Amino acid sequence: MSPLAGFLAFVLGVPSAQAGLLSASGVFLKDGSGASRATYSNSERLSMTARLNNAVASVNRVQFKFRILNPVGAEVFVHTGNSVPGSAGNSASQVSGIPIAKFFTGPGIYTFLADATLDGQTVSQSAQFTVSSPNIIMVYPPNGARDVSDKPLSLRWVSSGAAKYRVTVGDNASLYNSVFSGLTAGGENFLNYPENPADQRANLASGQVYYWKVEGLDNDGNVVARSEVPFNFTARTASLTRDMAVATLETTGLVGAEVFFRVQVRNQGGTSEANVPLRLSLGGLPASGSPISLPQLSAGDIKEYSFSAPIPMDQAQSLAIACVEFFDDNVPNNCKSLQVQRPATGSGSGFGPARPLTKEELWQALQQKLIEQGLDLAGYDIESMSQLSTEDMAALLAELSKGQVTIGVSGPPVDGAPPIAYVPPPLTGGGGTDWEHDPNGGGFTAPLDLPGAGTDETLAASSGPGSSGPGASAGSLDSQKLWSTLDEQLRARGLDLREYDITDLDEQLSAEDQQAFYDALESGDIDMKVTGPPPGQGMAGGGGSADTGPTEPLPQFAEPVTFEEPAAYEAAASTAAAGSAGAPKAAAPAVRTSARGFSGQTVENFGKRGLNTVMRDAKEFAKLWKRMSNGKAPEIDFGADMVVVVVAGTKRGAERVEFERVAEAPDGLKVVYRASGKGALKGTAPFAAVVIRQSNLKAEFKDAEEGR
Repeated sequence: MSPLAGFLAFVLGVPSAQAGLLSASGVFLKDGSGASRATYSNSERLSMTARLNNAVASVNRVQFKFRILNPVGAEVFVHTGNSVPGSAGNSASQVSGIPIAKFFTGPGIYTFLADATLDGQTVSQSAQFTVSSPNIIMVYPPNGARDVSDKPLSLRWVSSGAAKYRVTVGDNASLYNSVFSGLTAGGENFLNYPENPADQRANLASGQVYYWKVEGLDNDGNVVARSEVPFNFTARTASLTRDMAVATLETTGLVGAEVFFRVQVRNQGGTSEANVPLRLSLGGLPASGSPISLPQLSAGDIKEYSFSAPIPMDQAQSLAIACVEFFDDNVPNNCKSLQVQRPATGSGSGFGPARPLTKEELWQALQQKLIEQGLDLAGYDIESMSQLSTEDMAALLAELSKGQVTIGVSGPPVDGAPPIAYVPPPLTGGGGTDWEHDPNGGGFTAPLDLPGAGTDETLAASSGPGSSGPGASAGSLDSQKLWSTLDEQLRARGLDLREYDITDLDEQLSAEDQQAFYDALESGDIDMKVTGPPPGQGMAGGGGSADTGPTEPLPQFAEPVTFEEPAAYEAAASTAAAGSAGAPKAAAPAVRTSARGFSGQTVENFGKRGLNTVMRDAKEFAKLWKRMSNGKAPEIDFGADMVVVVVAGTKRGAERVEFERVAEAPDGLKVVYRASGKGALKGTAPFAAVVIRQSNLKAEFKDAEEGR
């Protein structure tokens, strides 16, 4: 202190204080164990220490300020409040146990700054340390994902703050000799897998299991972060799908009775298609220039076409249908339909009076509309819709077109054999009809509310081997009239009782009761409940003995399953057949054959998960059959054939099981099925089975309804 400063302090009455003289002695960084290090991970804790020397004692305290700057120089941590006495000599201050995650913004080099201030003098010290993020969290595709079909496939992870990332994909868990390795441009947390990689090995094959990992790199290319265990996924390549769709059908104008249409066709598959016919008709008559042959359409291409057609003279409204005639992997979207109304008479069209659509034409329009919604009614007729007028059917078609009504169909076509365990769903109309199974083992019963009776009676519908319909058993005239009336009433509701007889009717009802029942049926005052198919077709496990059932208890599918056989098998067969006769025959193309199949309800349930299996042995199949049916097992030549079996689990509560695809592929047997509907019977489970040629291929099962 100068003499002048001391004099002024004395004059002003301020106590004299000698200023300190600070010098830096170093800063230090330590981990949780107290060890000094220069590299840390973002999951650790950090202790910071600053040391100094004060040459001249002071009555004031030395104040400390600790700061941390991230790799780009931004201040991410500040701590003040630490102080030590201003006495002469060495002193130090420390901040302990600071979580690095609290200030971590990304891997890289951080700077620790320590400022010490005494009597207006500040001494600054600094030290650098590196922080890395050892774990990168991968997000998509999730580990174990199957049939990933994204285009492009975007691999994603949670960023660790690295300067850039390297993604590695391989066909083995060690990622040795990987098929692909790519770098992000910067610190992005995703990388799009190339759709057409230069290296053919990098093309993702359908069904192949791939593994991937991510590494974080600094600006010098050093690894500062990495993902843990590699994730795996399989891809479903679009090249395996063929999907030509009529995307839109709309009118663009009307000149007189000539209607102009615009049709948009889209190739939604993964392969190019060419020479596919596109056909448009109006009122059942082909449009001008229809059909046309489409040029080559690559995957994703969209083309628009124009047609014109006159409204038929005798139709007030006509149905326009546009279809690509192409059997692909998604048949329901091959067609679109549109209802076209004839212009009003006063519009100057010059046409005479037009007739409304007939029932047959309306039925055809309803069928086409339902095909567009994924429901094919081929094989059904409109007998069961006889209670609907043409106006009712036209209103139904209009509401269906607007999406304000849905239609569900249960069971096979009218001419098809019903499955052994088929239980029709509740019908609507009248007093309502509920199907129930008799738990007492008596087969199927029909509870009836009898007028004048004190309690509800039960009418058991039965048929034996010798019965052939209502007239098979002897009965009174009243019984025959009653049965005829009951048959007529239920046919109007879509039920056919021709396979039932009236044997038990006489035993349970007196003549008076029968007459009262008949009168109630005629007047519509009775609420009927009819249950199940005839006992002759009885449900497996319904209480009937095996010898009363048919010899082949399970019917064939209404439409046989398509079984796909690859060309490799046909080529081998051709070569073997040629033998010593000369050069092998040319390999046949992949073929599709109809496979024998059957379905129904099991005698017992198979647990929550059900059963997916391939039976290659007669004894094993016989054991399984005892759990599935009380009837005689179908005859199968296991020397040449095997059986693919799917039993739905109780968890799904499905009403039926249907096969969508059974195909031999180089990597195994592909089985795609659909467990759909609701209302499975308690204690049983729906099943489906298909007989195909014997092979040792490993089967892969997939439920098309899974995750919907």
